[in-house]
Amino acid sequence: MAAARVLVLDTDQDRAADIASRARSDQWDTVPVTGIEAAKKVLGDPMPPALVLVERSMWADPGLRSMLTSEEPGLPVIVLTEDGDSPQAVIQQLHLGAMSYIPRNAAARKLVEAVQTIITLSLRSPYRERVREYLRSGSIELELGNDPALIPLIVGYAQRVLEDYGLSSRREQSRVGVAIAEAISNAMIHGNLEVSSELRQTMSDAYFEEIEKRRKSEPYLSRVVQVALRFSQSSLTVTIRDQGKGFDRSALADPTS
Repeated sequence: MAAARVLVLDTDQDRAADIASRARSDQWDTVPVTGIEAAKKVLGDPMPPALVLVERSMWADPGLRSMLTSEEPGLPVIVLTEDGDSPQAVIQQLHLGAMSYIPRNAAARKLVEAVQTIITLSLRSPYRERVREYLRSGSIELELGNDPALIPLIVGYAQRVLEDYGLSSRREQSRVGVAIAEAISNAMIHGNLEVSSELRQTMSDAYFEEIEKRRKSEPYLSRVVQVALRFSQSSLTVTIRDQGKGFDRSALADPTS
């Protein structure tokens, strides 16, 4: 029996079932539903879901968000976006409280990775409550190879820092974790390995195969990602550097405009 459950919400029953099938893992079961009342029933089960995958238009419904907040405060949500969604539309999903997003038609491997990352980031840890009052400041510098499997370890450490210093709520810790994970992933894959963002958009096996190929060959093999954490009782600063060729920031669209 799987140790967790993932709730899959979509307006179409067949589509919900398809997403649930692709997102399923040995570590969790998936439960596809199509309405707020059905979702509420799942949340009331003895084993409530650890995460929600929800179609974009349903997440925009205030009634659904209110119900989730009422039934399971802090329950992490991944929004399933559509092909062609603008950066502004994606950012809006995060503003509405989602932890992350992923294209609805993403390959099974990518869906499972996304679910695994958020579930891992959302776990509570009984971490040194009595030591908090004695903590003042600290720093740590890490040097990573281009192995995406390392990302949850670094994110988990940063989240524990936030927890130890009492800097954020559980929901905020999860969202900070997602931001750090994305930044390190970008540094590894698009910075050091120089895998194109266009290939990532396809979410195909070719994307992952190219990552594995470049990780094992020069000049990519010897490149590292440097992560610096600076923390105090009032702030956490994370600096991430790669050794890729860089990019022209002036050529990027402003996602806030």
